[in-house]
Amino acid sequence: MTDSNGWNEYKKFVVQELRRSNDRLQGIENKLSQIEREIAVLKTKMYVGSAFVAVIFSGLVTIIVASIGK
Repeated sequence: MTDSNGWNEYKKFVVQELRRSNDRLQGIENKLSQIEREIAVLKTKMYVGSAFVAVIFSGLVTIIVASIGK
């Protein structure tokens, strides 16, 4: 079968472009997963820090209220 209309070359080009797009998409998905992990870590740090500040603040308020009440 002869290739008079260039379909085989075009088909190879399309497959190559699809593979390139797939590789690029895979890279984007990997970066997105890394960003999601980093956000989860930052949220955890934020919650721990907030809890620590809340404990310190409530302790200070308790001490101030107790010293005013004496």
